[in-house]
Amino acid sequence: MYNYRLKTLTPIHIGNGKKLSNNFDYFIKDTEINVVSFDRYISNLAESEDEISKLERYIETLEKGNSIFDLIRKPTSEEIKYSVILNTQTPNPEVGEIVEHIKTVLNEKGEYGAYIPGSTIKGFIRLAILYKILKENANLVNCDEKIKNTEEKIFSAKLQKQTLEMMTYFKVADSEPISTKNLEVRNIIITNNKISEFAEVIKKDAEIKISIEDKEFQEKLGKLDLKYKYLETIKI
Repeated sequence: MYNYRLKTLTPIHIGNGKKLSNNFDYFIKDTEINVVSFDRYISNLAESEDEISKLERYIETLEKGNSIFDLIRKPTSEEIKYSVILNTQTPNPEVGEIVEHIKTVLNEKGEYGAYIPGSTIKGFIRLAILYKILKENANLVNCDEKIKNTEEKIFSAKLQKQTLEMMTYFKVADSEPISTKNLEVRNIIITNNKISEFAEVIKKDAEIKISIEDKEFQEKLGKLDLKYKYLETIKI
């Protein structure tokens, strides 16, 4: 088992498939995005008949895109799950939905931590290995062949009658969760597809701890009689 401390060179976004709505998931104060626990907020509203009446009116006008926090009241500090900085060069941007970064609950207090899945880290490592091997073995590149086929040749090997996908045995754990203070919201623009959306990202220069287990990988590699032992260039 090897433990590493990584530093992000750029902002990183790994989505969890969910988006924060400006109707009832968050509100902006100055340059801060405050993400709200809607369950706690609604639960506390139930204690006031006046606020319940406002909630009913809000539901009737929901399709107009109004924020529940403007119509009823701003959430209290106890109702805020976490806060992140809105980092944008555009003054007073119109922020609608925000794509969430993947997170996990850290403790019984309900505090959240952001992390990078091991599968994502492993994908980056696989890409770096592929780049190194192709750079040093240009003869492997065949312009008439799909890169996927070239990749399969490099990372696959035969052991007896089995075909092994060697990176299957290269284990990378999820990174240790880091505080949401390491998150910020940025406007991500994909020029070619003309897509622009706001997303939570891990900040540049954030430190992340990961663990890698390659014992089984090295054991399998030692049993193989490879014509080209490209994977032996991997040094942990």
